[in-house]
Amino acid sequence: MYMIGVLAVSIMAILYKQFEIYFQSKYYNIQKTLSILNLVLTNTGIVIVTWTMMIAGYLGGLAQLSPELGGKGIDTIQVHESIFQTIVPLGIPNWIGIWILITSLGIILGGIGFLIRLKEKDRVLMSSMMK
Repeated sequence: MYMIGVLAVSIMAILYKQFEIYFQSKYYNIQKTLSILNLVLTNTGIVIVTWTMMIAGYLGGLAQLSPELGGKGIDTIQVHESIFQTIVPLGIPNWIGIWILITSLGIILGGIGFLIRLKEKDRVLMSSMMK
């Protein structure tokens, strides 16, 4: 998931650059704000979600190891009850869900910015055709 997130954000940054080259104008006002929110929220959300899942997986796997190997030797249900729900406030699964929603918000805001940009392109083309 981490690699997919990195690739997705880099492709979106390339798209922003291509839009600036294609339309021969810079992003301003709401479009610039939406593009910045898109890149920041998406990057932040992906990093936090993936690192949270990696750490939770490591702690869960460590807890399931036998005591001879340094683990606690507990089963899956006990891992979810004793580690994932109590190690942080609200529990790890809830924080993952919250950050996935934040990531999704960033993607949606970026999509809205692209739509605004495309609408502006159509308006510029129509005004140039009228001249």
